[in-house]
Amino acid sequence: MSAMTAQLVRRFLLPAIAALFVASAPLMAGEADDQFAVAAAHYDQGRWRLAIDEFTAFLEKFPQDPRRNHVVFFLGEALLQSGSHDDARAKFKEYLAAAPTGNYARAASFRIGEAAYLAGKYNAAKVELADFLKHHLQDPLGAFVLPYLGEIAQAENDPKTAEYYFAEALKRFPDGQLQDDCRIGLARALEKLNQLQEAERLYRAVAEKTDSPQADAAQYHLGALYFAAGDYRGAIECFAAFDDRFAQSPWRPNARLGGGLALLKLDRPVEAVLQFDAVLATETAGAELHQRALGGKLQAALQAKDHELLDRLASQFEKRYPDSPIIDGVRRMQARSLVERKRFAEAAALMEASLAAEGESPGLESRYLLALAYRGLNRDADSLA
Repeated sequence: MSAMTAQLVRRFLLPAIAALFVASAPLMAGEADDQFAVAAAHYDQGRWRLAIDEFTAFLEKFPQDPRRNHVVFFLGEALLQSGSHDDARAKFKEYLAAAPTGNYARAASFRIGEAAYLAGKYNAAKVELADFLKHHLQDPLGAFVLPYLGEIAQAENDPKTAEYYFAEALKRFPDGQLQDDCRIGLARALEKLNQLQEAERLYRAVAEKTDSPQADAAQYHLGALYFAAGDYRGAIECFAAFDDRFAQSPWRPNARLGGGLALLKLDRPVEAVLQFDAVLATETAGAELHQRALGGKLQAALQAKDHELLDRLASQFEKRYPDSPIIDGVRRMQARSLVERKRFAEAAALMEASLAAEGESPGLESRYLLALAYRGLNRDADSLA
């Protein structure tokens, strides 16, 4: 939500510099005015890096110019839009210190908190965004502040607080630009609070919209909700929408992975592999989804008892992703395959190494597989240790 939100707020504030430029036009003559005009033109066209360079040069060359504070603010804006959140925050603070009652004081106050949020500095963002709400209770920018605070609460695993902020945003700004983001955020919070029916209703309400940019995200989360609830057929049906209606969605690789995992739950490994292969063929899916898709293929091979394929896939996984967070799960699948083939010594060696790597809190499944291997080796005393 963060990148999209920044773009929406950009549209809300962008006309300000055009108005400033027009208001200053009758006074313009000379190098300072030319520099300002060039910077303003770059800003107006969204050429952020060029605008940053020109605004910075203006401040260095003309520190006493009466437009200085305005330039500081719009330099902060350009920095924010270019992703330089910390530098932007510093400029907004500079503007607010110099012009606490200036034309852009309210916007700067909002941007200070927003920049902290976008930079992942949640402790600072919570304080600054809450301060903005306190002093600007009815401000339209609250339609952005409340979802930001909701997202922070989600990130901090505080679903009750997240529920409050998203619900409050929908109550105060039912037609706000982030209304569907808020519905999805509220649904995610309600899921964690085990209010699944209301979460399902919210996801479905957004997914069924034909004009919502969040419809695909809602459709994916709806499928994930069904999967978590054990409704694997419902999950597959939801994820299937990414083969037609949402075929161009960036959520499509996630949906294919989810569909594959649901098919495995229904003991349909051949169909599942088709989904996992589609994820692996999508370069933009990223390393995490690729790892999980390859892990899914391993699980499918285990279900199909295709042990030779499992060995090849496990070797491939170890070479590609030796530090993967799911590497222990891959080794457990390999060990289970070895036990099924009565290759107990290899299974024991694999689980001994895996348990040593897991440290002081080894998983129960790893210990169970090691016990099975020891029992197959007639090491009953070790299997009970």
